[in-house]
Amino acid sequence: LCEGGELFDRIVAKGHYSERAAAEDSPLKATDFGLPVFFKPGDVFKDLVGSAYYVAPEVLRRSYGAEADIWSAGVILYVLLSGV
Repeated sequence: LCEGGELFDRIVAKGHYSERAAAEDSPLKATDFGLPVFFKPGDVFKDLVGSAYYVAPEVLRRSYGAEADIWSAGVILYVLLSGV
């Protein structure tokens, strides 16, 4: 594909989309990544953290490990690909 933003530059050059329109239509939001911690394999966490739409069932039961992050990443990927 294009590296370093050339694809967007080509779209703008052809007049199909402007930078202002891209900024106004952008559904992306800034988020807070203040929750990460270092952990050892096998650690079990009990804190209720994250957004309710994306958390694994184990998080709601307050007994989870790193696999809960995989669940959340899968939910986010599904939302991005399906447009739900």
